[in-house]
Amino acid sequence: MNLNHLTYFLSVVDHGMLNRAAMELGISQPALTKAIRRLEEELGCTLFHRSSHGMELTELGQEFYLRARTLEARYNDVMSDMGDLKAGANSKIRLGVTTGGEHFVTRAYAALIETRPALQVVVKVAQTNGLVDMLESGEVDFAITPHPAFVPEFLRFSSIFQEETWIVGRAGHPLQQLDHSVSASELADSNWVLPSSELPGRMQLERFLKTHCRSRPRVAFQSEYGSPGLIYELIASSDLLGLCNHRVKPLADMAGLVPVRTPFKIFEPRLIGILMRKDRQLPPIGMLLHDEIRQQANTSRSSS
Repeated sequence: MNLNHLTYFLSVVDHGMLNRAAMELGISQPALTKAIRRLEEELGCTLFHRSSHGMELTELGQEFYLRARTLEARYNDVMSDMGDLKAGANSKIRLGVTTGGEHFVTRAYAALIETRPALQVVVKVAQTNGLVDMLESGEVDFAITPHPAFVPEFLRFSSIFQEETWIVGRAGHPLQQLDHSVSASELADSNWVLPSSELPGRMQLERFLKTHCRSRPRVAFQSEYGSPGLIYELIASSDLLGLCNHRVKPLADMAGLVPVRTPFKIFEPRLIGILMRKDRQLPPIGMLLHDEIRQQANTSRSSS
């Protein structure tokens, strides 16, 4: 049996008629009939019941069909893997992320590596403006980032996730012990770990406190949250407050942090998405990673 025989057999099953299968395969009907007969002789069994209505699988034909589909899938996987290996440099995907976006990438990579062993991923972490610069220079192939305030003409943004932001502190924080809802003035009187003032989370917090108590947050420790796990360890061992979102929530949970409940809305949700150049196409293995990241984002959204 050769691969052509397998292809011919599956086509006949799909179409149910020799003439239709022959037409799709681009061979004559007598040649297809001869090939099916030869396959049956090699297997030592009849694969089809033949009638004027077409070709119908026998019981043994059904069993062979299941195995043939498995063989076809394995053959296609091998050919795909060899294509990836031959592609060499095209198997290396350079990906930019903002802090906290790495977990989408690691989950997507873990989901693909068994079937795409040639896949290589290089991750670069930067703020959104830095990622825009990397895309312009060709330093990264695509990026996962919050929606930029301005999307340059040469880029396109497609959303994959809507992210919420909230305040966190340690479980025994004084604000967690109150018998009333936390007020704006109590937030203003607390010490904070916050990113720089041009980032959305801090901007929204400052705007809220200025509106409600004519104050600003007391920033005891400023950090871009480049290593959120370390920042959350600091918050867990002190009375500092900080910010959290869905992307870094697993790290906050590991540190034992809990949300500080407030009766008012401080932060607006923001879109997280994929930023790409309009004039460049990802290689096939890059598109697989791109699509798997979308799937991981959908999974995160469903479970949050």
